[in-house]
Amino acid sequence: MSDQSTDFAAFLIDEYRDIPERHRASVVRDRFPSISHEAFMRGFAIAEEIAVDDAREGLLAA
Repeated sequence: MSDQSTDFAAFLIDEYRDIPERHRASVVRDRFPSISHEAFMRGFAIAEEIAVDDAREGLLAA
């Protein structure tokens, strides 16, 4: 796993939703100009796994 994929996952979790939709693509390009397709996709997968785990924990705690 590359540092870019984990950095991208953290960005998706911590910052992405707060960016206005019309600016998201340009912010991603500016923040991760040399990210490979593989690292990009892995970052999404990591963020998704974390979101699912968090949701599952929330349901189990309820």
